[in-house]
Amino acid sequence: MAILSAKRRLYFWKCVMIVFGILILTIQSPIFAQKVVAKITIELKNLPEERQIEAAELDQALIHYINSHNWVEDDQGGEIAFNLQMVLSDMSVGGESRYRANMLVSNEQDVQFFDRRCRFAYQKNEPLLHNATQLNSLTTLIDYYVYFILGHEFDKFSEYGGTPYFRLAQQRAEQGRFGLGQFIEGWEQREEEVRKILSEENRPFRKMKDVFFYGIFLFDDKGEPEKGTQYVAHALKMIEEGLKKPDPDERYKKFLGAYFNKLVQLFQNHPQKSEIFELLSRIDPDHAETYKQYITN
Repeated sequence: MAILSAKRRLYFWKCVMIVFGILILTIQSPIFAQKVVAKITIELKNLPEERQIEAAELDQALIHYINSHNWVEDDQGGEIAFNLQMVLSDMSVGGESRYRANMLVSNEQDVQFFDRRCRFAYQKNEPLLHNATQLNSLTTLIDYYVYFILGHEFDKFSEYGGTPYFRLAQQRAEQGRFGLGQFIEGWEQREEEVRKILSEENRPFRKMKDVFFYGIFLFDDKGEPEKGTQYVAHALKMIEEGLKKPDPDERYKKFLGAYFNKLVQLFQNHPQKSEIFELLSRIDPDHAETYKQYITN
């Protein structure tokens, strides 16, 4: 019995050590819970046949480049959509395959950016590698827009939470502007776009997003609809103030256009729904007919 007891004690401590080891590995390992998931569509019909063959698998190469990389170390969880539509035309020189591209980048929600100045080189089966210090006309462009989207997304999670990602996008823009030689076109404009986002003038819009999405979080995830709608209503007041400026930011209107269905869901049974929907009718006239259905006399 004593021998059996000793074996049991040994087994017990072995189990403890295994569990302890797993915990240590878990603590020491970075958490990559926020995953960027790319959808890439590339239109090749404007290319000569040789270039169509050359670029036939570029979409899959870009999907692998984006989806296989840990862009974010964070415990928020979930997926971040990165939607890229690209129309290619040929600008090859000698034996190097070069492309001109019109690109539409979005998060499939409230951020959409169209870029007509994309220029890059790409050879069939060329490995796309993540290297922040070694410039590549294609991957530097992709990095810029992934960080651009991440910046907008993380502004939803905390006040100015996207700033580190906008800084990384700005870094890529500076690298592209001063280090990509014949592929320099468009980088000055991309750098300027990030500068505007990080400017003092843009802080009210970014702060509004944080308030708005905190309200959504309380409503949807925390089961606190009353508190959640208070935050969203406050965000709507912030939008109203932003639209009163002499030169109102068009992004307020685009933002409302992206979320008007969600706003209806939030406030359709609210005790002050008439007041809220009257406000929405003023600041979002494009959807006034929808809002008026919920205004009671």
